[in-house]
Amino acid sequence: MKKYFGRISSVVSACNRGKINAKQLCEFAVNEGISFTWHPLGFMMATLLDEGREKIRLHLWTNTFDKAQKPTWLIHDHKFDLTSWVLSGSIKNIEYKDLALPETHQLYSVSYSSTGSVLTKLDKVYSLAVDKTQEVNEGEAYRISAGTFHQSLSLSSKTTVTICHTTDKKNTPPLVIGDIDGMEQYYYQRSPVLADELQLVIEQI
Repeated sequence: MKKYFGRISSVVSACNRGKINAKQLCEFAVNEGISFTWHPLGFMMATLLDEGREKIRLHLWTNTFDKAQKPTWLIHDHKFDLTSWVLSGSIKNIEYKDLALPETHQLYSVSYSSTGSVLTKLDKVYSLAVDKTQEVNEGEAYRISAGTFHQSLSLSSKTTVTICHTTDKKNTPPLVIGDIDGMEQYYYQRSPVLADELQLVIEQI
């Protein structure tokens, strides 16, 4: 596994050729001492490679732990183009568009600190409508362009593992779609994943 992780281009090539095994990749990350954190939306995440504008991230989606923080607003965009390969389990990815109809949701801007993230209400509203839905199974990939609102959900009763390649495209902060009557700000903590939590989730791949 280590031979693929010298450069991001090698990882992307290996993913496209189906050479990355979910459990072996997770065990490699553990053996390399790579730290995982709980994302506010409830999945485990780790950065495996960082080349500035490009990164390789590992996401572990589990039903064993309920770590999603409240309010759990799943719909968001990114400042980067994203390619995500599903190594185990399955993902439902839903993309959204604004119909410019009567506003139903509020936009929030995301900022980051060393310990978490802050959602701040913007003077912008959104009329939410589904644009595209796709189910992505083991061995398949999905792509999302920077600035596209979406949410991704694990459909598996076991651990879903995805490896993501991101390439920064925008300099503006990412956005989250929240309740139209939401508060001015929300703080979300980025807490570390404990070793026994990680091991249990890997065993369920």
